[in-house]
Amino acid sequence: MAVGLLYGVQNISLISIYFGGSSINHILFGSVALLLFAYVSRFMAIAYNSTSASAEQIKPVYGQSARLLGASRFRLINEVYLPMMMPGILAGGLLVAVDVMKELPATYLLRPFGWDTLAIRVFELSSEGFMKELQYPL
Repeated sequence: MAVGLLYGVQNISLISIYFGGSSINHILFGSVALLLFAYVSRFMAIAYNSTSASAEQIKPVYGQSARLLGASRFRLINEVYLPMMMPGILAGGLLVAVDVMKELPATYLLRPFGWDTLAIRVFELSSEGFMKELQYPL
C-alpha cells in the first residue's frame, strides 16, 4: 500500500508539472498526512466491522421507543445508540491501535524523519544485532 501511495503521489505531481504547476512531492513525501491516510485506508475495515457488529445488536424497538417519548435525533444517538455501541467502538479502537503499532512496511516508507514507532525501533535494533536491548530487565 505504501508503494502504491508513493507511486500515486508521484503521478499526481507529474500531471501537475505537465499542466504548468509545481511538484507536490516535497509536501506529501514523508508527511504525517500521507502516513495517516495509509493507516486509515488500511485499518478502516477493522474498525468498521467491530462498530457495525455492535450496531447490529441494537434492536429497533429502542429507537422507536425513544422517538415515541419525544427524544430528538441528537438525544437518541447520544443517550441510546452511543452507550450501546461503546463496547464495539472501544474494541475496534483497541484492535486498530495494536495493528498500527505492529505495522512496519507503511510506517517505514511513509514516516517523517525522526519519527520512530515501536515496530521501527524493534526492527532497527534487531537488524543491528542489539537483541539484548530489546529484553526488559527483571
